Amino acid sequence: MAALDASASFDASAIAKAQDETLAEAERLNVLPAPEKTPFENKYAARKLLQERCEVLQAALPGAGTTTPWVRALLGECEAALGDIGYDVEEPHAADPCYARALAALAPGAEALDDSGDHGDEDASEEARIQAAAADEETAEDIAVASAARVRDAALVGAPKHARGAELGAAALRALNGAAVLWQGREQPRRAFRLLKAAEALERLPSLPGGAGFSADTLREAETKTIYYLAQVCASLGDGAASANYCAQTLERQLVGPAPSFDGVTPLDWAKNCVGLARFFVDQGAVLDAMSCCRAGVAAARLDGVDDDPDEPRGSVVADAHKCWAQAHASRAESFIATRRTVATCTEKDAH
Repeated sequence: MAALDASASFDASAIAKAQDETLAEAERLNVLPAPEKTPFENKYAARKLLQERCEVLQAALPGAGTTTPWVRALLGECEAALGDIGYDVEEPHAADPCYARALAALAPGAEALDDSGDHGDEDASEEARIQAAAADEETAEDIAVASAARVRDAALVGAPKHARGAELGAAALRALNGAAVLWQGREQPRRAFRLLKAAEALERLPSLPGGAGFSADTLREAETKTIYYLAQVCASLGDGAASANYCAQTLERQLVGPAPSFDGVTPLDWAKNCVGLARFFVDQGAVLDAMSCCRAGVAAARLDGVDDDPDEPRGSVVADAHKCWAQAHASRAESFIATRRTVATCTEKDAH
């Protein structure tokens, strides 16, 4: 593996090559099957590799000169990967500072977000909710623009051949999504929501400034994660409609995405999620949407080659879907009867 001697003259080519090789090796270790007795062994090895890389980059900073912003951005890229590993090995206390440093390097402003102004405050007026939502959108846009500018500035001084602008942009998304998951787990959904909205805004940019663009696979994976997490965070904030919308988008992306789809979801898992979304639609009176989800869930659960879940076998999922379907029909019938009664009452009054 290429390495950079801190005492050697600054060499952007060597730095870029070592960065690529280190991140590739860390990713290879990270996805290796986990040993039964030491489940985090490979992830620990990947973490050590990334920590050593950070030390090398820190040592290179004094001689970086005009490329200093680029080297700092490369540090942020490694920190984002370290944050994910910290979370994976169940050490959120270790992931927190890594994500914070990654955000400071790649998405300035995001690291300072807090959990104030609960988006799901039931006592808030509708006007206050609208103002809060508008403020969140503005904050998200500001962070996305700042992130794109930071990546652009870093890429422009990193020498065109070794700029790695697209990779740095992907690392910014990785840090935003990862930090959001961390704060959601700490029951700070407002902060998580703001981070995810910033990721969503960054993903909407047609390309990163400086000519770099996200690869299709990288962008799709990041977008699916953002949408998936937003579904959970919006539910925590009491915004059921938004949660259902993001849930439906996630299911659609999982259905059409390349195999294996995001988060290792199986057809049976997908079917369960469809039924769960159908129940929400029934409660909201969206009967046709509920029926569509039920049909899709039954079709997925009955796919050949699907292994039964020992806790909730395939037949149980199909039964739940049929039960939900019946509830949707009953809801539709009740609505029809109520409408007929209203019409009849009005007609009777007119007759008198």
